[in-house]
Amino acid sequence: MEILESLLEGLRCVCAGFSDARHSTDAVYSMADIGLSAFSLFFMQSESFLSHQRRLEQGHGTSNCHTLFGMKKIPTEQDGAEKQDCERNAAKRWLNLHGKRLQDLRPVYLGDALFSCQSLAEAVLATGAEFLFVCKRDGHKTLYEYVDGAAR
Repeated sequence: MEILESLLEGLRCVCAGFSDARHSTDAVYSMADIGLSAFSLFFMQSESFLSHQRRLEQGHGTSNCHTLFGMKKIPTEQDGAEKQDCERNAAKRWLNLHGKRLQDLRPVYLGDALFSCQSLAEAVLATGAEFLFVCKRDGHKTLYEYVDGAAR
């Protein structure tokens, strides 16, 4: 566990150093907690990480976010954003702000099925980066028709 704790502390420090451009008065989450929340989705491989953490908190009084990742508060949907703002638009804004600056690092952006759409894929590629997005058969029928029909 020592190695994981050390890596998480490094990630926490990096995320805490990100500038916070939010102008909302109700933005109560630290940049470290926001960054760790994003990382935790991939680490825990959960389809609905937030609802799982809420169930843990209700049943046990704590969650993986608190015990494993050391987060003080778990960011939730629409926190610090207007109602019509969605995760895809937030990702596009982030890429517009930071994508070119990170280009030399040759990042590979990871995303769940929510991010698996043409507009976000194009936004990532426009920054010179690569992506690995999950796509589900029921949500990406045309892609799966192509894959199913491709020669092996």
